[in-house]
Amino acid sequence: MNEMTYLGVPEHVLPGLVRYVENGYEPGGFLRAVIVNDLADACRRADDLCGPALQDIVRFLYNVFPGGIWGHRNRYTGWLKRTQEEREAIFNSCPSWQDFMEWFNERGGE
Repeated sequence: MNEMTYLGVPEHVLPGLVRYVENGYEPGGFLRAVIVNDLADACRRADDLCGPALQDIVRFLYNVFPGGIWGHRNRYTGWLKRTQEEREAIFNSCPSWQDFMEWFNERGGE
């Protein structure tokens, strides 16, 4: 499969990351494991594209995600509990997230 990627993140993973950041939706098991920094669970749940791209996915979180919303279970659950207004204030003030969303939306988003 020849997918489009952003910083090496497989295309089919990007919508789940967007829904988590933009709407506070719980992602699937693999992304949840990556977001909470559970390497063993992420490796167990990875598909054939995500396994080899795991380092790129973590690099994406580090470089693109708004700060403080990943890396630990408490940050993950805290993000899910925020109101939409709170989430928007955070991700709208994150230039790296805005750059990614511009790229994502230019390609048709989901």
